[in-house]
Amino acid sequence: PSPSPQKPADRWAWKLVRGIVGSIEPKSLRAEHVDILNAGIRSGTTSGFTRQARAASVRKLLIALWQDHGAAKLYERVVKSPTPKPRNITATEDERAKVMSLASPHMLCMVMLCSDMAIRSGTAQLLTPEQYDPVG
Repeated sequence: PSPSPQKPADRWAWKLVRGIVGSIEPKSLRAEHVDILNAGIRSGTTSGFTRQARAASVRKLLIALWQDHGAAKLYERVVKSPTPKPRNITATEDERAKVMSLASPHMLCMVMLCSDMAIRSGTAQLLTPEQYDPVG
């Protein structure tokens, strides 16, 4: 996939690359530039998910520069952050009741679906009628 200006991590990657390499030609990119990019990916955030998204965006950008602009094949040198473990914090009954009392009808449906089925919101958003199993 190509970098998208709509994705915050992709915009961040563009700013990082532009800030480090400036206006040099893509053909002039070297491994030393990627080492500096990796340092930028690691700094400024403690969130493993953010680091992973930023590294993926830098990798996508370097792939595009390699495929479309003749840059060296440097994307493989971008740091690979391990996928962080999901948080395992459970809401208390008081917190759940407060959310339920304040939620709009469509959000209440989403909260109940995710909570009662023990699924993440991203998984719930991908569900379609074709995945409904009336027997199971």
